[in-house]
Amino acid sequence: QRGMVEPRPLPPAKQPYPPGFDVNARCDYHARSPGHHIEDCRAFKLKVQELIDRQLILFKKESHSGVVTPSP
Repeated sequence: QRGMVEPRPLPPAKQPYPPGFDVNARCDYHARSPGHHIEDCRAFKLKVQELIDRQLILFKKESHSGVVTPSP
């Protein structure tokens, strides 16, 4: 299903930047906002966990393709 996870832009960061802020990193979940990569994005991880908890997405252990299957 489309729309389960949509980009959420962050407001522009102001100096001094917070610890761990990477001016060269862009987060796809945060609409390419600078500061971090999606792999390090706590908000994205929490959103995915919410979808798993609500059984809206499932990960099949037998699949080796890495494909995420939305629940019916």
